[in-house]
Amino acid sequence: MDNLPRGFHFHATDNELSHYVREEEDFPRLEFMWEKVDFFGIKQASIPVEYPVPHFLDKWFFISTSNWRSSATEDMHLAPVVEELHPRIAIIDEGVAAGQVKEVKLKDGRVLEADIVVVGVGAKPLMMLFKGQVEEEKGGIKTDALFRTSVPDVYAVGDVATFPLKMYKEMRRVEHVDHACKSAEHAARAIFANEEGKSIDEYDYLPFFYSQAFNLSWQFYGDNVGDTVVFGNKDPNSKNPKFGAYWIKDGKVMGAFLENGTPEENKAIAKVARVQPHVESLGQLAKEGLAFASKI
Repeated sequence: MDNLPRGFHFHATDNELSHYVREEEDFPRLEFMWEKVDFFGIKQASIPVEYPVPHFLDKWFFISTSNWRSSATEDMHLAPVVEELHPRIAIIDEGVAAGQVKEVKLKDGRVLEADIVVVGVGAKPLMMLFKGQVEEEKGGIKTDALFRTSVPDVYAVGDVATFPLKMYKEMRRVEHVDHACKSAEHAARAIFANEEGKSIDEYDYLPFFYSQAFNLSWQFYGDNVGDTVVFGNKDPNSKNPKFGAYWIKDGKVMGAFLENGTPEENKAIAKVARVQPHVESLGQLAKEGLAFASKI
């Protein structure tokens, strides 16, 4: 039995001042006279980038954490990449030479000073090795509900696999560590069951995404389709902000998001996304907020 690992690749630039950080050992060569750092598209990945090197923190956090800008910035070599990924957010100041970025002009008119720009360009599944050898769909390797590919005894898991998402009755590829772990576990169970002449249930996954930075955290379950209903305390200056959202389609809750929820509250919104209860009034749903989830 063979199991296809995740794998990934990205498009690199040959700019001599562009650096790619993969290991902690890569950090020392980055310690120049950088005082102002702009982050773009980093999200939860910013914490692993910053945390391993404590003496960088005074440079990373050159403004207070509460006002920390994760903003769209890039030098001219990265501009085409950023324009493709985030066309509505930022543009490069055309007056700045490649590798000598001093400021970044945003599309909303703001200009941000920067000695270095940190860009999260993302990645995509590494498929080249398997091209023409396994069936593909939606940018991944097509599998069944047990993660079996079109090749006998070959399984694919994680974000390289396009699998039947049972609750939505469609083929999907999910890019998150939660699915990567659970799909690998399910594939292993399927392999052992097959060897023993037994069968197991099909993979029935509830899409789940989360992020956490310092005292801020959020969780999302389900599908972000349909109308959005926002609830809770959205004041960024509040000491304990707690807000969330439901996604409603065809009168049913399809997805649920919660910022700064307790374990019990997160379980409640997960159940809502799984059960997909009917909603009579979007206005009433906004008023009830978390109370709606607690009733399910």
